[in-house]
Amino acid sequence: MKSAAWDVNAAVGAIQPDVLCSNKPAHRTFAFQSYLCQKMFSNFQHKSYNLAALEDRVKYLALVHPKMELCFFGNLDHRAMVISDQGFPSSAFFDAFTKMARRMWLLHCLFFSFERESD
Repeated sequence: MKSAAWDVNAAVGAIQPDVLCSNKPAHRTFAFQSYLCQKMFSNFQHKSYNLAALEDRVKYLALVHPKMELCFFGNLDHRAMVISDQGFPSSAFFDAFTKMARRMWLLHCLFFSFERESD
């Protein structure tokens, strides 16, 4: 974000309005990490991850705002490719995102592999 000349404090305020921005960069990082976790863990409690109610690959589209993608890559090709279902973008950014999503899915599957005790 810094290399794209974004106002990082404004970005933090947009995603986590209740977080007080400080001059400590780590605090801003925690705000971004919190936002990312909130989005990735949404619907985690549903056995199907509530995927039937969601559009394909909605997690990426929810996390990566078009303005952010435009600043990072200079175009919206990643978004267009994800929406069109014509394959996956080949970039380090999208690769990192899919690795994270895969780990979330594995954690979700592991969570539901344990049977609950009946009361």
